[in-house]
Amino acid sequence: MDDATCCGYFSATLKGIAQKWFNGLPNGSVASFFQLAKLFSTHFVASKKEKKTRIHLARIRQQRGEDLKGYVHRFNHEVILIPGLQDGVAYAAFLNGLLTGRFKFSLADSKVTTLVEALGRAQASFRPPKYVLGTSPHGRRARRGRLKTVIFSLTNVLNKAMRGEEDGST
Repeated sequence: MDDATCCGYFSATLKGIAQKWFNGLPNGSVASFFQLAKLFSTHFVASKKEKKTRIHLARIRQQRGEDLKGYVHRFNHEVILIPGLQDGVAYAAFLNGLLTGRFKFSLADSKVTTLVEALGRAQASFRPPKYVLGTSPHGRRARRGRLKTVIFSLTNVLNKAMRGEEDGST
C-alpha cells in the first residue's frame, strides 16, 4: 500500500477536532504517511490526559468550608483513576488531606489503618444515627414521655381530620 492510500485511510478514521486539523493541512505539505503520523502525534500528544499517580493524590486536600462528604467524594474520584494504588498509600494521603478536626482525631484514636475502614467511618457519619426504640443517650423515661406526646398529638390530628375539623394550630 502506498503512502497516499495510507493517508487517505487515516483521514477516514478521524472525527471532530482531529478531522478539522487534518483538513487544515496545506495541500502538498505531507510527503509520506510517516510524516503525517509524526505531525499528528506531535500536535495531539499535548492534549493527552496526564496519568494520575500517588503523587497527584497527595495534593488533594479538604478545603476550608468543605464538608467531609464532599472531600470523600473528590478523594474517591481520584483514587479510582490511579491503577495499582496501595491501600496504605491511599489511606496516608486521605488522612493527610483531612482538615484537623474531630473526625481526623477519631481515626487516629480508633487505630484505623486502611482506607476502606476510614471511608466506612466517614460514610457512617453522613447518615443520621439509627435510634432503636427503647434506647437513647438521654434515658428511657424521658424518651417515652416524648414519644407518648407525639403519638397523642398525631392521634388528635388524625381524629380531627376524620371528623372534618380543622387543626386550630394553622
